[in-house]
Formats: sequence, structure tokens, C-alpha cells
Amino acid sequence: MGDHGYGAPSGGLRSTVEDLAKFYGAFLQGINNQFEDGAPSSGTSTLKQLPQVTSAKIAIDQPSKHESSYAFGPSARWHAPRWQRNDFVSLAEKAVTKNLEWHSSVVEDLKKHQKSGTLPKPFEQYVGTYWDQQQIFKIEVVHDSGTLYWLIQGLDNEKFPLEHYHDDVFTWLRPRNELSRRGRWAGWDQEAIFWIVHFGVDDDERIDRLTWAHDSGVPAVTFTKI
Repeated sequence: MGDHGYGAPSGGLRSTVEDLAKFYGAFLQGINNQFEDGAPSSGTSTLKQLPQVTSAKIAIDQPSKHESSYAFGPSARWHAPRWQRNDFVSLAEKAVTKNLEWHSSVVEDLKKHQKSGTLPKPFEQYVGTYWDQQQIFKIEVVHDSGTLYWLIQGLDNEKFPLEHYHDDVFTWLRPRNELSRRGRWAGWDQEAIFWIVHFGVDDDERIDRLTWAHDSGVPAVTFTKI
């Protein structure tokens, strides 16, 4: 609370449709229970104070839910006006077809710029922990059973194999279905460069950094090995 405003908790996560269905099923059940009981929690659920989370922050008849929530935005029917007929089924089918072309396009682009006949250094030389300049974001590189992996933020659920591309460059692109199953966004805004990891060397030819363009339209970030 401050600066003439009022803040309340909200949530954001990256997940799969299956996981989200479970989460929001529990979310809706918790909302109904807590509104009926007037309690801040329900049963063994870890979701607390849901009436406050879902209630409008413009103070009219609080707490409230449904159409009174989130600053009285327009109802869903006005997002698709009935006087403007649209073939949403056809548009969805075209979008699916276009999205399914993304992975093969990235693979083709990677092949186009790949050098042939180069070998990586021994994998152990790439192993280590790499930090960005602000010491906020880290990447761990490990060697296990003949395969090199990188772990984004050191998380096991963000562990992906690194396949040699050329020189000291690797790619972490996986099959599209695997990326989707793991909750990774798979779409046209992630070009080939997003899936490439460049390792750099010092004056003694020892690996001391890696560079990764983590988003479209921004400069690649250098992570220093510690």
C-alpha cells in the first residue's frame, strides 16, 4: 500500500495444460469453500486468502467475486462481438499448422549455419558454474555418462542435454513435443540463436565463459565461469 495505490497478491507460473487444469480446479474449489465458510483457508489446501486474491480492489461491496472482480473489466462476450462474425475454428487450425512448422524451421536454420568437421574440447573442460554480471542468473554445466548438460538456474527440472554444434558451440534444442511436455514455450519468437550456447576461452585456451541470447531482440548475455 502506498503511492495512492493498493497491492494484492497474484500468481504466475510456466506449466503444462494438465498441470494448470489441476491447479485451477483446486483454485476454484478453494474460492467457493472460502467464500462460503468465511475462512482464510480450506482443508489441507495450500491456497490461502482466495477471496482477497480474487476480489476487486475498487472498494465496492467487498469481498466479491465473478463479474465484480478485477476492476470491473468487460464481460467475456464483448471480447468477441456477435455482430462481427469470425471463423475462429479456421483461424485456430491455421495457427496450429503454422506453429507446427516452427521446429523444422529452426532445425533447418541451425543446419544452414553449422560448420562441419570440428570437434569439441573434452567435456570436462566445459563443466562448471557460470554467473551473469549481476550475479543473479546462473547456469550449471555438468558431464554425466558421456553427455554434457546445462541446468538453467541450476534447477534439475531445467536440465537439458547439450549437443555439439561446432567448435565450442552447442545447441540445447529438443524435439517440439518434449519441450511442450516439459512446459517450455515452443513458438516462432524463439529463433535458432536462442537454442545455441557459445563457450569462450581465455588466453590459455581454457573455457572461462559462455554466451547465450536468452530472448529475441536483446543482446546475448555473457556468463562467467567461477
